Amino acid sequence: MWYFRSRDLFPEPIPVVWVTFILGMFAAAPVYVVEEFLGSLYRGTTAFSWSLYNSFFVAGLVEESFKLLVLLSYPFQHKAFDEEMDGVIYGVSASIGFSVIENILYSFIYYAPSGLEIANARGIMCVPGHAAWGALLGYYAARGKLRGRALAGTLSGLSVAVLLHGLYDFFLFLGNSMDLITYLFLLLPASALVVIVSWVWVFRLTKELQIYQAIVGFRTQPVAACRPNVQLPQDKATEGRTAVGAVLAGIGILILLGMAAGFLTGVFRDPKETEYLICAVGLGVVPAVVGMILLRLGHRAHEV
Repeated sequence: MWYFRSRDLFPEPIPVVWVTFILGMFAAAPVYVVEEFLGSLYRGTTAFSWSLYNSFFVAGLVEESFKLLVLLSYPFQHKAFDEEMDGVIYGVSASIGFSVIENILYSFIYYAPSGLEIANARGIMCVPGHAAWGALLGYYAARGKLRGRALAGTLSGLSVAVLLHGLYDFFLFLGNSMDLITYLFLLLPASALVVIVSWVWVFRLTKELQIYQAIVGFRTQPVAACRPNVQLPQDKATEGRTAVGAVLAGIGILILLGMAAGFLTGVFRDPKETEYLICAVGLGVVPAVVGMILLRLGHRAHEV
């Protein structure tokens, strides 16, 4: 939430952002009821059909629809809502609010004996995924509303969010019926790739909106009257992004090298250590990929 709000050159009121976050938390209750009901209706017999039904229809459609309902019922009706970037901010706020409660449910109720491992795994991929899908959902819905095509924008945002959310869940759900090797080296990376693609999409979108805000701000206000935070991205921000990218990439690569060394030296012999291996791979891949993306974005900004 801090990251996206800091990208906004015309920041949204903090109370509105937090109320949206809290409404996203409350949305978890009806989502749970609806998902339980829809899950009970499934009559298929194959793992593929079960994964398809639960990932896209039960989880994706229901959860993203309730996030959308939060946006349409409160922040989009507020006087502070007046630009497309606002859809990103409020979409992220509602989504993270929802994912906080969902993560607690999954970690300490549904899978109580393995709560810590579940919390770590979901914190690496699922919670950031929710933030990215909420950003895209909010952006397209806001764009449609502000351009007089509310229905088209809403359906576009919902479709994008459900597709990405469904793909992410589909690979994980399908992995429950597969052998460990297939899950670790095919389905889990595919699920992680969905989150990475979602974040790259959101990074690029947010950057474009930020530049648009800066241009519009300078065109519509006298230079002396411009808000202090209305300015084109500076070299300091680019350098900061590059530095953070370098650190993240370095940490991720070191973790992956450590895991590789563990395999080569035979450290990982106990089957129980496979659970920790899954978390460690995620802990290495995610920062390495995100770090390299940030490095690339920083180099591109320097080139521009």
